[in-house]
Amino acid sequence: MSSMSSMRHWDCVDDSHAPAPVVAPALPEFAGGLRLLHEGYGYGSKRFEQLQTDYFRARVLTTEAVFMRGLDAARFFYEGGHFARHGAMPASTTSLLQGSLSVQGLEGEAHRERKAMLVSLLDDDAWLLECFRRRWDQAARHWSMAQRIVLQQEIVPVLAEAAMDWAGVPVRSRDRGRPGELASMVQYSGTVGPVNWAARARRLRTEAWARSLIREARRSRDTRQTPLARLAHHRNRSGQLLSVDTAATELVNLLRPVVAVGRFIVYAALSLHRRARWRHAFEEGDEGDLMGFVDEVRRFYPFFPIIAGRAQNDLHWRGLALPKHSLVVLDLYATDHDPAVWPQPMRFRPQRFREAGDSLVVAQGLGEIETTHHCPGEGITRALMAESVRLLARDMRYEVPAQDLRVSLRRFPSGPKDGFIMSDIRLAA
Repeated sequence: MSSMSSMRHWDCVDDSHAPAPVVAPALPEFAGGLRLLHEGYGYGSKRFEQLQTDYFRARVLTTEAVFMRGLDAARFFYEGGHFARHGAMPASTTSLLQGSLSVQGLEGEAHRERKAMLVSLLDDDAWLLECFRRRWDQAARHWSMAQRIVLQQEIVPVLAEAAMDWAGVPVRSRDRGRPGELASMVQYSGTVGPVNWAARARRLRTEAWARSLIREARRSRDTRQTPLARLAHHRNRSGQLLSVDTAATELVNLLRPVVAVGRFIVYAALSLHRRARWRHAFEEGDEGDLMGFVDEVRRFYPFFPIIAGRAQNDLHWRGLALPKHSLVVLDLYATDHDPAVWPQPMRFRPQRFREAGDSLVVAQGLGEIETTHHCPGEGITRALMAESVRLLARDMRYEVPAQDLRVSLRRFPSGPKDGFIMSDIRLAA
């Protein structure tokens, strides 16, 4: 991996003596947004390579946007508070993944204050991991009695129940449809039209449930240190409680990302199947490259394809002028497969992380978690993935029958086409 000292310089300071701004290559494309939906994760990579550049202009529906890739671009995008998220991504996506009242829509001091509260809720992952192991063990006993299971489907209730155990959601307040509602927020976030509207309706139902939980926690004066209780009783610097709607939105946004980790867990299972040497190493207890394996899964396989923001001021980046309100799209998938950053990017090589101080995988953002829009759940994601690798490699034996394991780059969110079917599951003694 390229060292940070070799990264290209970026500058966002106005300098009247600077050379004339450069012009990003513009693509003469009609309905660029539809092309992005059709081509999926490879949309940006294809054009970066064709143009031999790390940025280009393209029209996304009615708006012109600058697409960027690379660690240099990622740091510029995430650090310094240069870009606002509100209104940058389509409502079809943000309404499912975030909701209108989430921390992702805040900037400046309001964002930092809310983010600090969420980071404190996610700081200790030990209890969540214990909940996850217990729910996995319960499910695995049922899996061992089934002829075959589809991991992509079965992991959803495991993670959803673990997340609710961890958050302190009362068992009597749950129903069997809740895991599916949480999973649909990710599954349909890249869609438009009726299927997206149906998923948004399910999110509204989930938020109504979350509001009832917040009200109940406040009525009962629940002072436990669970995430639910802490959200319900959190006060801002002015001493005011979060509105019920806001607290409910953030509760959903704690539960939904835990369920979304299931897609990474399925990718981890696929990697263990395709690369037996790593399965054997972890089975024998050799965890020297375990976190490298986890980070390589996050880097190699498609997760969120892009993130967008609007410039809060007139900016310059590598000589490129970005006027205030410009729409900038950071291509996460292209950045995690940028040959200037990742030697042999299309090869799965966990050992590449042995020399890296930080993982620098941008699937969930970059920069200081406390002050930027970097996902606060990245640490929990990595911990859950590492534990799932242990459980798959050490605690279970299973067969992987003939199936379609291809991962399409044209479908968001992606995954093995048949969801990773497992059969003849046996639990280790």
